[in-house]
Amino acid sequence: MEKLTTRGKIFFSLLALIILIVGFTLPSFFKADVPNTEEPETPDEPDSTEIEQVEVAESNYPGLHLEIQTADTDTYHYAIHSLTTDSEPLTETIQTWLTNKKETFIANVKEFANSERPADLNITFEMLPLSETMYNIIFNVYEINGGANGISEAKTFVINIAEDKMYTLYDFLHIENENHTAFQELIRNKLNADENLQQNLREDALTDSLKQIDQLQWTITKDALTIYWDKYEIAIGAVGNIQIEVPLAEIEHLLTTTAHDILQIEVVEEPETSVEQEEQEPEEPEDQEPSGEIATVPTPPPSAGPQVDGKYVAITFDDGPHPKVTEQVLETLRTFNAKATFFMLGNQVDFYPNLVQQVAQEGHEVGTHSQTHADLTVIGQDQLQNEFAFTNERIKDIIGYYPTQFRPPYGAYNSSVINQAVNYGQKIIMWSVDSLDWQSQDPVAINQMVTSQTVPGSIILLHDIHDATAQALPTILTNLQNQDYTFVTVSQLLELQGATGVGPHFGNYK
Repeated sequence: MEKLTTRGKIFFSLLALIILIVGFTLPSFFKADVPNTEEPETPDEPDSTEIEQVEVAESNYPGLHLEIQTADTDTYHYAIHSLTTDSEPLTETIQTWLTNKKETFIANVKEFANSERPADLNITFEMLPLSETMYNIIFNVYEINGGANGISEAKTFVINIAEDKMYTLYDFLHIENENHTAFQELIRNKLNADENLQQNLREDALTDSLKQIDQLQWTITKDALTIYWDKYEIAIGAVGNIQIEVPLAEIEHLLTTTAHDILQIEVVEEPETSVEQEEQEPEEPEDQEPSGEIATVPTPPPSAGPQVDGKYVAITFDDGPHPKVTEQVLETLRTFNAKATFFMLGNQVDFYPNLVQQVAQEGHEVGTHSQTHADLTVIGQDQLQNEFAFTNERIKDIIGYYPTQFRPPYGAYNSSVINQAVNYGQKIIMWSVDSLDWQSQDPVAINQMVTSQTVPGSIILLHDIHDATAQALPTILTNLQNQDYTFVTVSQLLELQGATGVGPHFGNYK
């Protein structure tokens, strides 16, 4: 019995060894006889899902970064200037507030939506730097969600990025106890000094506001303290938003040590002035001649030459420049030797001027898209002028000339918008192929939307603020190149088509 057991062990050991050898060699044997059905790799062709890693562009404001969030549906649209910082705690606080504003707006759309036009939310901001790491941030919110009148409000943050600190008014002013009452009276007197405000203030609301110092919206500079109230908050609606400035000289006795350190306030004794000095009139400064003109960036010619019978399309990007996505888009365009047109927002231009310059230097066209992405058909004339002026002047300062193409946010325009475009010698550019990249956020869907709609002479709408768009772009360009399309700027396309006048110009539809 023992011999049988030993033989059995030897038998089964040999059998296991044979199975193991066959297991390793058999797949390779059959694989050699099976034809390879996989397509060979094409290393020269970019992968639509793999974008080369690029550095994020530096902001013009150290520690601050700006991205635009937009949406355009049948019932609402919004444009939110989303601010982030190098401080995670500060970013979390600001982003929480922004997210809450957006979600509340969307939740209210169904209840208050006006069927005649979409609801609208526009959130922008201004900055008052105190140092390289300290800023006053003033968010301006405009919302119209049913009814004839919109709602506007201000929200302020005074921050120190290096120290992860969000300041309160108490950090700058000694306004506890008896100083609180004196401060209230000072603010009340400032408001009453304006006859229009004095007649329209709601005293009970003002009293409640001044009791809650920690709820006030405020900013501070070395010159003045500014306090903000929303429309209807302390006065009747006709007054609108209110802000007052209090010179620091008037509240110097309330300033804290922190205020003196941050604002670098020094007490300077005024020199005695003689009678003769008082009688002398100040000399008017002579007009300074400009040191030199900024060199203009030439518009690049079409890569295939202006052949009218060619297959041309204009790819356009809205809402940038974006510190990361625009870099990725430029890298892809460079790889395909393709030219495009970038319709830029003034606030993004202000943050990322180097990207604006890079876009122009690489032979692409720079167009304008307003300053804040507001619906230009529902704002006042002064604001409309500012939306055009800020962006055009800022771009001219960077690249040396005014852009000649303008795309209105949401594609919304009226006679006032057209007149502003004419004043700047610009054509209004729409689109004939909508990628809906902002909606799908999916590279496959974006590619499908573009390639299925494009015909010779199309103007394609994309946004260089979405990662999915950058990921889809190599496939889009590959597919269109395989159909013998050539990529030109909007100006070149209009010239090839013989299109003149302010427009609007849409491009060719399928």
